[in-house]
Amino acid sequence: MRVILDNETCSIEAQNLGEALAAASHLAEDQGRLVVEVLVDGNPLTDAQLREDSVLENSVSEIQLKTTTAAQLLYETFSDASEAILDTQKVQHSAAELIQSSQSEQGMRALGVALASWGEIHEAMVKGLLLAGEDPETMTIGGNSFMDASKALQNQLSELRTAIESQDASAMCDCLLYEFPPVCESWANMLRLLAERYDSSDTERSEGGS
Repeated sequence: MRVILDNETCSIEAQNLGEALAAASHLAEDQGRLVVEVLVDGNPLTDAQLREDSVLENSVSEIQLKTTTAAQLLYETFSDASEAILDTQKVQHSAAELIQSSQSEQGMRALGVALASWGEIHEAMVKGLLLAGEDPETMTIGGNSFMDASKALQNQLSELRTAIESQDASAMCDCLLYEFPPVCESWANMLRLLAERYDSSDTERSEGGS
């Protein structure tokens, strides 16, 4: 079995995929890096597949692992989540306009996409903070605490769900167009600041200019 770690072939003896993956992951960790992608015989595996015994017990020809540093992963996580908020805000605005123009079915579909996106954004934020060694319950950045931001988000989502359940189109649109934007701005700003904290390119520019 050929094991490749960041384009370098490793001297690893393994009976199956699971053993090869464990050994290569340890090598990466010793170098201060984290595995972010696994390809088996050229095909990427999902996180779910990598937790399946039936997959890990397979014997394969080649396993390729791609890694990154914790700082780079955190930068990408927080930066991508910040951009996702801007996209989500656009979807919410579009949903409100559709509902206002009596295109309720299309508007509700767009709203469903936005709600799902918020779940992914919140999960990315929490996972990023934990990877960074930050306690979500005490983390504060730019004068904003994660718990306050999370509570504000949950309040808006709760109001929105109440309006949806009561089929109150006016309340839904007010929430999406006027009440939600400050929450979006607060979250996007918080995530931008977190991304800047782990932006290695800024560090490299500073060191190069000193």
